[in-house]
Amino acid sequence: MSLPNELRDRYTQYPTLKAFADYMESLITGSAQGIPYKADIHPYHMKPFLSSIVLYEILSADHVKLRLVGTAAEAIFGERSTGTNVLEILPQESRKLVSWFFMEVSEKRCATWQDEELVLDNGRLIEAVTLGFPLLCKEGKPRFRISSTFLSNTSWGAEPVEDRAQVTHRSINMVGYYDLGFGVPDRESAGETMPQRVSSKYREGA
Repeated sequence: MSLPNELRDRYTQYPTLKAFADYMESLITGSAQGIPYKADIHPYHMKPFLSSIVLYEILSADHVKLRLVGTAAEAIFGERSTGTNVLEILPQESRKLVSWFFMEVSEKRCATWQDEELVLDNGRLIEAVTLGFPLLCKEGKPRFRISSTFLSNTSWGAEPVEDRAQVTHRSINMVGYYDLGFGVPDRESAGETMPQRVSSKYREGA
């Protein structure tokens, strides 16, 4: 199965995300289930975008484990964040919506695109665009999710962010869901209309 054209139009301008998307599309196309297994992922084939990768394990509505955080993605989650429950590094008011997001995209096995602005603890403002896909565990359930994020300086153009500053504030401009043959989430199922723009803070007191 080919990726939706609407999604392709978004990532084409980002070489790192395009390489990630091409890799995932090859795995999706070659999968009898329509979704690749986590075991199908090989770091050797992900060298061009490995530093931007985040691998999640969706254990429950209250526990989404960071199984792998690439060095570039540490700007968002912090160094040595592998093994952390991502919901625990969010403020309480954001957890319900983020939990809903992970449970829904897991159930629907869809691709996602996020566009957000991040403020780092050194005061820099950056743009983050993230492309995500589902992965199956060995039992055939969509327990894992893999994503790649491109970070750029909004003031100075599309240059990679090199420092180790962490996110203190984020503003989500857009979240898109793309059908891979299993449907997409109903925004109303969150108990409220899923917002196009949400402001929240990471790591209160950081």
